[in-house]
Amino acid sequence: LPLTLQPKLLRVLETGHYEVLGSSQTQVADVRLISATNANLNQLVSEQAFRQDLLYRLNTIVITIPPLRERLADISALANCFIAKFSEKYHKQVLILSSCALSKLKQHNWPGNIREFSHVIERAVLLTSGDEITAQQLLLENADSANDSVILQPLEQAEKQLIEKAMTVTGGQVIEAAKLLDISRNALYRRLEKFAIHHVE
Repeated sequence: LPLTLQPKLLRVLETGHYEVLGSSQTQVADVRLISATNANLNQLVSEQAFRQDLLYRLNTIVITIPPLRERLADISALANCFIAKFSEKYHKQVLILSSCALSKLKQHNWPGNIREFSHVIERAVLLTSGDEITAQQLLLENADSANDSVILQPLEQAEKQLIEKAMTVTGGQVIEAAKLLDISRNALYRRLEKFAIHHVE
């Protein structure tokens, strides 16, 4: 949050009053604010990059959530939640996560935390043609590798594979594949040309 905006947020929190941009009329905000960060706000205060008075206002109740790699007990529930979400998004039956895939998820270090986890599950749902997600479809390198971190396919290779899968699922129909991938038809046409993927006009 830029320093220039911090006093404005502080005023809203302290008084409940604010003005809409371009208007001189004062509005009243009756809200309860929940905020999140992965930054060290105390350090930012010492560096004069964050206002201490705003920090006092924000940290009335602090809940510290450990990184995903420290919450192995949550992996299964989170995976099933995202599998259900993306199965619905891509109009597929709700898939089953194999025991080997679950083990792979628990072994991984997750440097990208929940965003990385969500991305891995979404890709696996899209790539899976059966009713079960296997460890191989997670496209994660062995978590016992020397650096114990994720090494995914090169971006272009993964993108091409996703597009090919979407085109197969939709029988080569560009409009349906674009909907499945949640991108515009023109964007998909450009990628089809880029990767020389056959499609139905």
